[in-house]
Amino acid sequence: MGGSRNGQFSIKSAYYLLSLQRKEEVAAISSSSYQSLRANIPNKIWNFIWNCHSLPKVRSFLWRACANGVASAEGLNRRQVPIDPSCLRCGATSESIDHVIYLCTFAKKENTPPSDVIQKAKSLYEEFCKATRPSTENACDDDHPPCTPINVPWSISHGEIKINSNASYVKETSVGALGFIFREHPNLPILAVSVPTRLSSITSGEAEAIKEGILNAISLGYFRLQVDSDNLEVIRCLLDPTRNAPLEILPTVEDIRFICSSPISCSFNYVPRAANGIVDSLARKGLSLQCMTVWPNSTPWLLQLCNDEAAVCNRNPIQ
Repeated sequence: MGGSRNGQFSIKSAYYLLSLQRKEEVAAISSSSYQSLRANIPNKIWNFIWNCHSLPKVRSFLWRACANGVASAEGLNRRQVPIDPSCLRCGATSESIDHVIYLCTFAKKENTPPSDVIQKAKSLYEEFCKATRPSTENACDDDHPPCTPINVPWSISHGEIKINSNASYVKETSVGALGFIFREHPNLPILAVSVPTRLSSITSGEAEAIKEGILNAISLGYFRLQVDSDNLEVIRCLLDPTRNAPLEILPTVEDIRFICSSPISCSFNYVPRAANGIVDSLARKGLSLQCMTVWPNSTPWLLQLCNDEAAVCNRNPIQ
């Protein structure tokens, strides 16, 4: 023992053999523990984990928890990681997987009865449905005049794409989001986007939404654009170059005018809120997102909103 290839003893060869022996012992303990764990958990549990209808990361966590693979203090100690095995939250002497998930007083405090979870999920679902339903209520502020939905044919000039845009804004926190959609036909979206951002006002947000929509359209190779917005003040400023834009939107309006110079062909129209429900929903969704999100064109709620809005498309261009 401790011999080298030439048969001579050396400290280096002895250290190597001892290290190898230690690794084999640890591997044997881990393998034995894992095999024992597998034997104690019925196959139907493993099948349930991988077949449950949930996110992949949830299934992965359940599998790791059952396979003793969660990085608890006890588990790390067992793998020769020199850390304190006690629970840092409640001070228990051993932080096992069971302790992390449901035995720790901190975990118990965070656990919610299943009935409360179901009720909360139902409430969030109803809130989601309400947010994605196009609003047909009359608005009564200066930038969004009252409107009554009227069935008007949806049309654009040949070779153009329509850009609808909108913004959502929480005044108390200055949290906002932009939403815009490209279409050549009311029922067939080309691109639908939600963009969370910081805003100073709803008007500045809606001007920014128009700008972002135009820039994204140009980046995709579209140069004949029809832009629809339900913000009357912004549309008036874009239609009349001599009009003095409010200071809060002046830089954005100037940017849009510059972007839409030749060879870009861009027209601007005011539409009532009832005909702008899709982007209102996109903007509201953006409030809960962390980054820009491009929604798949096959998204069921998006296609449903397109169909609903096609039936209520009251276009009122500013003269």
